[in-house]
Amino acid sequence: MNSIVLNIPHCSTGSIFDLGKWPHNPHFINSVVRRVTDWYTDFLFYSHNPAVQEVVFPYSRLVCDVTGTDEESIIWTKQGGYTRNELSDSEHSALLDLYREHNDKIKSLINEDSILIECHSFIDEEECDIILGTIDWERNRDIVDLAMREFKNSGYSVGILDDVVSAFTPLCKSMFIKVNRRVYMNQNLLLLDRNSRQWMRWFGCLNRVYDKLLGQEYYHKDKNIRTLSSH
Repeated sequence: MNSIVLNIPHCSTGSIFDLGKWPHNPHFINSVVRRVTDWYTDFLFYSHNPAVQEVVFPYSRLVCDVTGTDEESIIWTKQGGYTRNELSDSEHSALLDLYREHNDKIKSLINEDSILIECHSFIDEEECDIILGTIDWERNRDIVDLAMREFKNSGYSVGILDDVVSAFTPLCKSMFIKVNRRVYMNQNLLLLDRNSRQWMRWFGCLNRVYDKLLGQEYYHKDKNIRTLSSH
């Protein structure tokens, strides 16, 4: 059976100051933590569809960036003019273990019939609503094109990013979806949008993307899913 695995690596603000050993001051929180966190993406990409599974990293990317490709990009030492306090060898090793555990969990859930979606947000008031991309266009163009059509049909503006970096190359189809934070939240207050029509639009579109990627049709009603057909 086809499945979708959602990699949600940057939504948490957990353990920035204890495990992360970053300076604890309001300016760092307001300027750095606010910027690098993918706020609410665990909620934004969630589906009641049992064929869609989430892997959410429970710590901040300031602790350990599980999308990094080398130690420098996995364990940041500087960010936004701030320097991380020195890590001991054992602390450094423990953070690399967190990186491996997260990515090993993703690998354990995917097979050749899976679709891996990297889930992110971004800040840019002048940019489009959604950015799509993939590390392998020859293999994954069809799923990117499908997602683009559904987002555009729902009235979202869509951009494409060709220069994509991933922690690993999965043995399955994969893509990333980045959502402009203005689409779903108040960026000044860091609160979710309270407009119910916007949420109906978003989740209606997202469910169609998931269903078509899976080759299935579902009714989404009252938090229950009823399968109509499978192809």
